[in-house]
Amino acid sequence: MNLLEVDNLVVETKTTTIINNVCLEVFENEIVALVGESGSGKSMIARSIMGLLPSEQLCISSGSIEFQENELLTLPEQSMRKIRGRSIAYIPQSPLNALNPMMSIERQLIESFDPQFHEISPKERALFLLKRVGFLDPERIMKSMPYQLSGGMRQRVLIAISLMNAPKLLIADEPTTALDVTLQAEILDLLQDLKQEYGLGILFITHDLGLVARYAERGYILFSGKIVEEGPINDLFYDPKETYTKLLLSSLIHHPTMTGSIL
Repeated sequence: MNLLEVDNLVVETKTTTIINNVCLEVFENEIVALVGESGSGKSMIARSIMGLLPSEQLCISSGSIEFQENELLTLPEQSMRKIRGRSIAYIPQSPLNALNPMMSIERQLIESFDPQFHEISPKERALFLLKRVGFLDPERIMKSMPYQLSGGMRQRVLIAISLMNAPKLLIADEPTTALDVTLQAEILDLLQDLKQEYGLGILFITHDLGLVARYAERGYILFSGKIVEEGPINDLFYDPKETYTKLLLSSLIHHPTMTGSIL
């Protein structure tokens, strides 16, 4: 089932087009990669979907963003709030910056809980999800402050927060940035398991082609705010059509610290 359809999205400043006629789709139970170098507009697309663009600086001048056949761009903010963090969840780039340093993990988990979606208490839901994302001692984690956790642990907490209200679509914006190779694999293995368990559609935003090759089923290549190539991952990696895609692959194959293999 088609969860998300972005059609001819254009995002502009007063003088510049930032996102240029972007089209992409995400279906249930699949991981779709949005790939591009830093500054290409990946996070801008994510914020557009979430309705989180800074309106005083940027505007969506044309296009459509449909989620489960609801047009998000015409929804009033009150209606969008019922979708944001519930049906569509967002994992931001930096777990340290995303978590409130003055609040316990328990409070941050429970704060995102919407009782209309569950028959259990918020604490029970939080403990269940902390276990599900790999914590063996969820009670201790609940009582912890963010600074007491490692980068990988904070990332797992963010994933648990994103799942509190059983979303259908998960937008993971560079979810493994600043993590070592082992933790990257653990986090993405977890997302893959969650996709299969809950039928999630996941939009995986990254610049890391090695991770894309290992985890994604389809991909979109973004360059300067425009999709230059799209298709099944095997097609993109083994039969790329566009020069930019070929250059990206060439840089990956010869990069000494690549985190995955496409061969």
